Amino acid sequence: MEFPKQLVLIGGGTSICEGVDLGLWNKIKNKFTNTLNFQYKYLDATYMTFVDPEFYNAYQGQFAHKWHDTEEKKQEHINALDNMGLILGLDCDRVQKPPRPNTVLFGRPEGKEPKTFQYYGHNSIKENKIYSPKLCGLFSLTLGLNILGGGEIYLLGFDNGHFYEDINDHPVTHFAQVVDPNHVKHRGIGEIGSHPTGYYDGDHEKEDWGVFKNDARVRIYNVSMNSFIPNDIFTKISYKTFFEKLDKNQYNQEGLREWVKGRITELRGK
Repeated sequence: MEFPKQLVLIGGGTSICEGVDLGLWNKIKNKFTNTLNFQYKYLDATYMTFVDPEFYNAYQGQFAHKWHDTEEKKQEHINALDNMGLILGLDCDRVQKPPRPNTVLFGRPEGKEPKTFQYYGHNSIKENKIYSPKLCGLFSLTLGLNILGGGEIYLLGFDNGHFYEDINDHPVTHFAQVVDPNHVKHRGIGEIGSHPTGYYDGDHEKEDWGVFKNDARVRIYNVSMNSFIPNDIFTKISYKTFFEKLDKNQYNQEGLREWVKGRITELRGK
């Protein structure tokens, strides 16, 4: 099997709407793809990533109040996780044990709660310290560039809090809010404006994302022209340019998942 040289990460920002209008899901079908969190609902990706243990645990027990949908939808979420091809996630004390057979966990150095805010670059999987536990996008990009090794990574929906309109006085920051306008409280890590400690209110883009700047092995593009992540960290491109840059390679997803698991084993030195 030819090794992929392009990886597409699908985050939750509203800029994805533009791509969807242009046929995004069909254009990246059978590519090397990573959905973050609930974006699995829109694409059967090569693998899915998470950092929130309650997402993986399906909001059970004492964290049931964090679920903002029906019990039927919760069961659909559980079934989706159980049947997913491959899940890569952040380990911590609250993640259900044992994990699902389709899951590989990272980031419990010496068995402690993961606090890997230091960036280890292309040695991250080897060190089992994946930057960073505070945001799925940071975690996923770190894993992705390690697995890919070299080539190109495209970030979709990495708006970092940029919003386009309000629904009932709530900023629309996530694609899920557009798909379901009644779902005004997104499942991200913070809100804008009304929440005094909201992650997206902070001036943190260079601190969080600057560690990836000038990677010698992987070229990273941000397919979000209005993203708050500065252009001097990731080159911003339009969806038109993104589609033009995509190579013509198509992959058997099961074969690609086996390759990913093999790469992880290789990088861990086992």
